[in-house]
Amino acid sequence: MHKKGITSVFAALLAVFVLLPCGISAAAAHKEQKSKAGIMWRSALIPGMGQFYNDEKAKGYIYSLGFLAGTSAIIKYTLDQQSAVDAYMNANTGFDEKYRAAEEANIKVYIAIGTTALVWGLSILDGYLTGSDNTKRIGFIMPDKNTAALTVSAVRF
Repeated sequence: MHKKGITSVFAALLAVFVLLPCGISAAAAHKEQKSKAGIMWRSALIPGMGQFYNDEKAKGYIYSLGFLAGTSAIIKYTLDQQSAVDAYMNANTGFDEKYRAAEEANIKVYIAIGTTALVWGLSILDGYLTGSDNTKRIGFIMPDKNTAALTVSAVRF
């Protein structure tokens, strides 16, 4: 598949999941907000899982499919890179072209890793931004800079 074909397929998938009907009922508008910690650890485990937990299905699909696409790209480009390196190592002629092909394949792997890491990080950040702060703090804070403060946090999941 050509670069243009991959881009158009990705754009079509993104449009389908972004434009999903997200019918918000009155009950959903008054739903209990989930804790930031609960959303974030689920998103760290599997991107999109925290959004599904927080009843944000469209975002859950976007992050899950984005992570799946990125992981698939990492696997594909790593295999392509290995083939390009093998072709360079076994070449008798055309070293420069094969070296450039191996370098381009290496760059594609780095781009796929960076994009996948970005989706993973955005999923966790989204959990932090959309979750509620369900922590109860007990203890005291001393105003003097040179003294230690005692704060105990209880986080509900």
